[in-house]
Amino acid sequence: MSDSTEIFEQLDQLIVDLPPAQRTEIRQLANEAIEHREALQQALDNCQNSMTDLRLCLKYIAFDREASAREST
Repeated sequence: MSDSTEIFEQLDQLIVDLPPAQRTEIRQLANEAIEHREALQQALDNCQNSMTDLRLCLKYIAFDREASAREST
């Protein structure tokens, strides 16, 4: 279980002790925070995948350049 999941579970346990009016508002804010964190994690995963793809493309370009240089000599 991730640290953020544990934190949100602890937060949910604390929210239960609040008065009903505050509970609804805080729970909504907590849910928004969870959604934003998930979106941020998805964006980070996409960025990491793009970086991996870029590294692979650069390796192919370097290989092609070296092969072209060997062919021309």
